[in-house]
Amino acid sequence: MKPLPRLSTARWTALACMLLAGFVAVRWCLQLDVGSFLPGLAEIGIVSSVLLLLGGATAWVMAGWRSGQAPSAAARRAVQGMALLMAVLPALMLIEAVGGLSLGIDITRPGVLPTALNPHPGRISPNGCVALLLLFACLGLLAGPPRTLARRLSAVGIIVAACIALLGILGYLLNLEQLYHWGSYNRLTLPTAAGLALLALSIWELRLSWSDLRERIDLHEQRITRRSLAVLALVAVAAGAGGFAALESEFEHTRKEDVRSTAVLTAEALVSAVDGGVWLAQTIATRPIVIEQLAALASSPADTARRERLGNITRSLLTAGVTAARFVDATGAPLAEAGAFAAQAGTPSLALASDYAATGRLAWTSGFLLAIDVPVMDKGEVVGRFQSEQRLALMDRLVMRIRDTDASSDVLICNRIDKVASCVPSKLYPKAFTIPMFDASGNVNLPINRALLGETGVTLTPDLRGVPVVAAYVPLGRTGLAMVVKADIDAVFAVIRQRLGWLALLLTVLTLIGTWVLRQHVRPLVKQLAGEQARCRAILDNSSDAFIGLDSEGLITDWNLQAERLFGYTEAEARGQRVAELIIPPESRAAHEAGMARFRHTGQGRVVNQRVELVAQHRDGRLLDVELSVAAMAAGDGYAANAFVRDVSQRKAAARQLAASEQRMRDVTNAIPAIVGVFDAEEHCIFANDLALKIHNVDRDKAIGLPMRDGLGEASYALHEPHVKAVLQGQRQTFEGSLPWRDGTGYFQIHLVPMRDAQTDAVSGFYLMTFDITALRSAQLKQERSERRLRSITDNLPALISHLDADGRYLFANRQFETLLKLDPEQLLGRRIDEVRDADYVAQVHPWLAKAMAGQTVVFESETGPSVGQARQYQQTYVPEFDPDDQVVGVFAVTFDITDRKLAAQRLGDAQAHLKAIADNLPVLISYIDRNQRLTFVNKTFEEWMGVAPELAVGSHLKALIGPELYAQRQPALEQALRGERVEFEVASQALGLTRYLHTVYIPDRRADGNVAGVYTLSTDITATKDIERRLHELARIDPLTRLPNRREFEERLALALARARRGQKALALIFMDIDHFKRINDGHGHAAGDAVLKEFATRIRGAVRSTDTAARLAGDEFVVILEGLLSDAEASHVAAKLVDAIRPPMPLPGGGEILVTTSVGMACWGGVGDGADDLLERADRALYRAKAAGRDTFAQTIF
Repeated sequence: MKPLPRLSTARWTALACMLLAGFVAVRWCLQLDVGSFLPGLAEIGIVSSVLLLLGGATAWVMAGWRSGQAPSAAARRAVQGMALLMAVLPALMLIEAVGGLSLGIDITRPGVLPTALNPHPGRISPNGCVALLLLFACLGLLAGPPRTLARRLSAVGIIVAACIALLGILGYLLNLEQLYHWGSYNRLTLPTAAGLALLALSIWELRLSWSDLRERIDLHEQRITRRSLAVLALVAVAAGAGGFAALESEFEHTRKEDVRSTAVLTAEALVSAVDGGVWLAQTIATRPIVIEQLAALASSPADTARRERLGNITRSLLTAGVTAARFVDATGAPLAEAGAFAAQAGTPSLALASDYAATGRLAWTSGFLLAIDVPVMDKGEVVGRFQSEQRLALMDRLVMRIRDTDASSDVLICNRIDKVASCVPSKLYPKAFTIPMFDASGNVNLPINRALLGETGVTLTPDLRGVPVVAAYVPLGRTGLAMVVKADIDAVFAVIRQRLGWLALLLTVLTLIGTWVLRQHVRPLVKQLAGEQARCRAILDNSSDAFIGLDSEGLITDWNLQAERLFGYTEAEARGQRVAELIIPPESRAAHEAGMARFRHTGQGRVVNQRVELVAQHRDGRLLDVELSVAAMAAGDGYAANAFVRDVSQRKAAARQLAASEQRMRDVTNAIPAIVGVFDAEEHCIFANDLALKIHNVDRDKAIGLPMRDGLGEASYALHEPHVKAVLQGQRQTFEGSLPWRDGTGYFQIHLVPMRDAQTDAVSGFYLMTFDITALRSAQLKQERSERRLRSITDNLPALISHLDADGRYLFANRQFETLLKLDPEQLLGRRIDEVRDADYVAQVHPWLAKAMAGQTVVFESETGPSVGQARQYQQTYVPEFDPDDQVVGVFAVTFDITDRKLAAQRLGDAQAHLKAIADNLPVLISYIDRNQRLTFVNKTFEEWMGVAPELAVGSHLKALIGPELYAQRQPALEQALRGERVEFEVASQALGLTRYLHTVYIPDRRADGNVAGVYTLSTDITATKDIERRLHELARIDPLTRLPNRREFEERLALALARARRGQKALALIFMDIDHFKRINDGHGHAAGDAVLKEFATRIRGAVRSTDTAARLAGDEFVVILEGLLSDAEASHVAAKLVDAIRPPMPLPGGGEILVTTSVGMACWGGVGDGADDLLERADRALYRAKAAGRDTFAQTIF
């Protein structure tokens, strides 16, 4: 039995979406009561279910497209048209929601009416419309050709739609509408949200298969990370939602019970308060004394005593909790009254039940007021009426306690008047109002209405403001009133909403950590997999063979670059095609299809694991000779094929060319008078010319493949072996050797040349060519014997020895020419000196050579040119050679290399020059002073600092050079250094009109015998550093705004001033002053004005005191002045008064204008007692406060 085809993820999710949408649509059309327990199933409309059904069907169809691409342009246009058609209704409904319109497209069941929770039945929620539009747009994009922009837009659309769906699901699971007021825009039903999520997942899978996104190696890591993140997020959300749902349900139940208990207990207390008020009124109306007085007045209305008595009774009632009381006769005429009646004609009030208190009313006048009108009966007749008002303080406190719980808590108290509920004002409703008892369908729609019908309970529902609230409702006993205690869910669930936020944050962090950990573990594996796949792909793309991958249906899945070059089709054109229709000639296609059919079912065939040559067809129709090999691979219920195809057309042509080339090479090598052979890397012969075959007596057929050792023999191979190893390493070899030859010894010259692969440049063998040089070798041996003795002598002398004839040609040159000049002595013989030596050298020696040719013995120095490498210095001696006739016939030349001696002298001079150049360019003064204190070295810096050139300074005594003053500064340190001690010191040096701060180091020059020969000196200019230190010191002690000393400087100066006063037994005063009402200046004119006042204030203080006095700013607007050397306390008082007067003149403001400023001054005069600076400052501060207490703009002083 053939197994059922496996469905892709895209089709499974599309099928689930269609089943869900189909079930909802059938239930809606047939009005079935199946699955009513599922949340939102009753509210979902037919439009959303039909659209989800059509969207799932479209995704199902597209999931069947190969590689995610439309099989034809017609299919593409059909899907895009379907997506556009499906988008019409969501777009129109979104317009309705945004514009507040009704286009008549809301399809509902008959009899379904709008409600507060669902004001537009049959309409898809706005967020549902957006999600559907995005998904239908993605279907249209994926139906088109793959483009980067379309891929990115579709990803964004799917993700946004999925987020909308997930938020809808979470809204039901976590009751987010109640917690976050999402009811106004998140009206997705649970089935709609689930269908959107399934459709989004299906379209996402379609996107992955679209243009082989799923197969892209570079996306493996991203896809695993994203899916891991999605799975972890779903698990975290599911776990968190489950736990939170249980928590939220329990919390909701607890809060409801709390509100219900509060309502019930408060209702009981309120009923008790009203009962007490009614009972009190009825009790007063039935008191005998009241009845007696009203009955008497009914018969004698003019009885003044009775009226007075009744008035006293009425006034006494005000002490019993009654705020106003009145007695009237039977006609309503007032008889006695006490207190003020608060309830007027327009006062909001609620009538009590007729069977409870027929004429009683509960009124609201900044609190609850019970108004009672009770008849007074005497012997069955009404003799008058008792009217009263009572403030229900307990009721006010209970209601206010509930209302003060939070900003949204409120209490409604209402009664029923026919078909409406009438309510008194409350915290959220400051005016009296009425509410219909029933909605349009005749149902009770609000908690207060339920309470008026006698029900007690608690519910979550929107109130009159449309805000979700927790409302507990309860009737108030027999009063005919009802009460609702409510609070906004936003406030009630604040704690759980906070917990939800923390839970969401925790789950997010855990999800991200889990994803990171998973990614850290998966990344190496993914990179390894991606690397392996990339390596395999790179191998295939760079393979010289064409690679074709076929799936179990015979369709092309892989097509490398060589296949594109070989057959002329691009990978995009070949993918998805049948190989027979693409590259098999028409006459062979039937046989190929039959063979492929067998292969797909059995994995066997003529070409499987075999190399078979056959004919293929190029795109342009030409036939190609190819070699094919196929590997079978199980794939599901069949077999897939991996085929390697090699073009052998060129190989066959090359074989023919190779045969012709070998014949030409054989003809050429047979014409050369030498033994020629070619060997591979294993030293097997692959070619030998006829002379080689003849000499070694080997047949041509046997020579090919014959090892070199067997062909040459052991003796000859031993001569060749080391050179053969070298040539196989890529080194060209030329050598000579002797072997037994023709009943004697023969001499041979052998050349070995590496044979390299044309593509890899690797050594694949070598060429051998052997020449017979026996005759030439015999002549050379005779000449060598005559020269060997002379050369052995001259070659071992460390000099260049040569012999030149009268024309300057070399007749002899020893081996030192090769050692020293890299000139082969053998190649010099017979050549003139100007032919082998460079022109510069010839120009140097030509005059001396001419003198030697003239018969003089000359000695001179010369230098080689750059053509022979590094320049060398030589000492040459030319001795003329005379013939028997005393004529010069040549020159004997002896040359010694004196380069090392010259270089040693040059290095010494260079080292001294380098050291001087370095010292002259350092930004420090460097010098050397000998034991006689004379300068033997100074650098250029000495001239810059002292104005004396170094050449004039050297040899001068230090004292004479820098002057007695500067010498006196340095003399102790210099003498200490000359005793062998290292000395460092800083000194201020004045020269050329400049003052420099120097850091100087004296280092003794200690010789090997321990004596100090002199002193090295190093002086560095640290003037800039000293300036920075001075500025830092100033910034730390000077107030930057007023340029007066700050608190730190003041405290140090005060301590020093007190010390001086104690030593000199002189008086001292401390003035403490501030700016009167300085805060008003800042607040009224701004801080810029305040800063200007502070600076002017400081300026006037400086102008009012002596230069020997210290003025400082402590902080803010507080300033102090230290007065020293006072002759009397009166002198200090004079300075204080002077300061007060100096501040009074108007001060200018930055923006123009002036301001009047005054100061308060406190002064402490020290006469030798006290506890020091802190005590003095504290006494001045207390004096300052006395000055302020005296009205400011004055001074006060303390003398101790």
